Amino acid sequence: MKELFFNTIQEFNDYIGVKTLHPLVSIARVENTSPIQEAVHHYGLYALFLKENKGCKLSYGRTEYDFDEMTVTSFAPGQSIKVEPIPGVPLAKYTVLAFHPKLLNRTQLGEFAPEFAHLNDDILFGEVWSRNDLLSLRDRNLVTITSLISQGITDSSLKYHLQSAKNNGITRTEAAEIITHIAFYAGWPKAWAAFNLAKEVWNEDVKGEDAKAAFQREMIFPVGEPNIAYAKYFKGNSYLAQISDNQIPFFNVTFEPGCRNNWHTHHATKGGGQMLVGVAGRGWYQEEGKPAQEILPGTVIHISANVKHWHGAAKDSWFAHLAFEIPGENTSNEWQEAVSDEEYNKIK
Repeated sequence: MKELFFNTIQEFNDYIGVKTLHPLVSIARVENTSPIQEAVHHYGLYALFLKENKGCKLSYGRTEYDFDEMTVTSFAPGQSIKVEPIPGVPLAKYTVLAFHPKLLNRTQLGEFAPEFAHLNDDILFGEVWSRNDLLSLRDRNLVTITSLISQGITDSSLKYHLQSAKNNGITRTEAAEIITHIAFYAGWPKAWAAFNLAKEVWNEDVKGEDAKAAFQREMIFPVGEPNIAYAKYFKGNSYLAQISDNQIPFFNVTFEPGCRNNWHTHHATKGGGQMLVGVAGRGWYQEEGKPAQEILPGTVIHISANVKHWHGAAKDSWFAHLAFEIPGENTSNEWQEAVSDEEYNKIK
């Protein structure tokens, strides 16, 4: 299942689709234009939602939230909420107030050192960290955690920046290599202390990272990078690697267990369509109105133009296939509704 982390106001605003006007607080009215995708939302912020309708199902642990229209729901740092769409329910409408814990700290600190609070919150976190055109958030996290570990600062501030590094794409394997490298220059004790915090941050990823690495060893094509550009059309995490961009362009698409793309159609007035070749693992292909077909390594699936279909991994297996776009006239891709859990779980 997809996981979303809201540790900064920028991350939260990017998700709800509004511009960030202040680094520590956001107030917005949101009217979704597409169904909410199933995911787990991890909050590092305070958030209060005034729900104008019941546009989704919310669960905290094993408890489902019971709320009606015009009801306030609130979340605090450290809470993880499962969000699920409700078939047939209108798109979600709500007003939200979100604010970072640093806003509370600033109120306390501002009374004692208002200029320092301004420099820390408005300049450092408000301006410097926002200059992504000059240095990406991922690279800023790398610079920051290197600086903190080198100085022996292994308190909550380092853990905060390690969590931010994880949210911005630094993997468990990369984090381990970064800290190992720092150890030779900053000292072994500092690295040991940093590893203890990093283990807490990346602990839940150990199984997933190891599984992905093991799956990579099963096939000759690379797993690739997270499929961010098309993530909204997939349920679960997928990865994309372009194998060739000459003569016949094609990609290797990797799905984690249970991941699948939405129903979609490759339109064309002549020719067109798509061809899939199973590479590793086990997956499924299904055309609308027909039984699902199992895809194993070597399986070839010919998809005609203008046929509604989906494909993805089996529930218990990683899966990868090569995807070839067939040339045609007036070609276009139409992404449609998600494959529901009910549809998917019927496949044996």
